[in-house]
Amino acid sequence: VATLFKAVRDDYRSAHGAEYQPGTTVTCDDWQDTDACGNGLHLGPSVSAALDHDRAATRFLECRVATAQLRPITSGLGAPKCKAPAVEVVREVDRYGKPVEVTES
Repeated sequence: VATLFKAVRDDYRSAHGAEYQPGTTVTCDDWQDTDACGNGLHLGPSVSAALDHDRAATRFLECRVATAQLRPITSGLGAPKCKAPAVEVVREVDRYGKPVEVTES
């Protein structure tokens, strides 16, 4: 299992609209095991790499992906990234990858 990061908006949605709620598993219905963007759920090896692909993101998530399903994307520009057909969203983290404490009101 690999630990990766996803940058999302205030509502836990990616720039493309997929919802990444902590404690859930997100799946992709158009998965293709190719070395190209698209056709998968995209993540970065660090929070800063994930943020590089969505500068409007306001939340950051620690995710787990089975390494057998992980596909590095080496084409394109920008920070490193990879994709997978399914992602387990573990928890919210800060810009440094440290867990964000959730307080109940």
